Amino acid sequence: MDRKEHNYKNEEAILQHCRLLIECDKMDQALITITNLLSINPKNVEALFMTAFILNRKDKLNSAVRIYRRIIKLEKENIPAMLFLGDLYRDMGYMEKAEQCWINVVKNTKCDDLAEIALNRLY
Repeated sequence: MDRKEHNYKNEEAILQHCRLLIECDKMDQALITITNLLSINPKNVEALFMTAFILNRKDKLNSAVRIYRRIIKLEKENIPAMLFLGDLYRDMGYMEKAEQCWINVVKNTKCDDLAEIALNRLY
């Protein structure tokens, strides 16, 4: 097993552990673990999603927005990140920003179900 494969397996184990912590509503522990993982691999999109989810649950909406924007910067057409970012903007009262995110989902997705979800949020 080479180093890259070993690192991947370690990251997967850490992510699985974080999923379990989140399921058990141990958000603080999960956030610490994810933060440690992100210090090693700051481009791990799944870890970033978990971070944004936890921050949203902890009502740290501005921080969650920054994380979703970071995901989109890493993956320009990350449809779930665009959708969730739009939801956060809506929750924060920024309807124009929310609508722009949802419009981007409709324009960029190849999945009719996700486009329909975004359209339903628009109207």
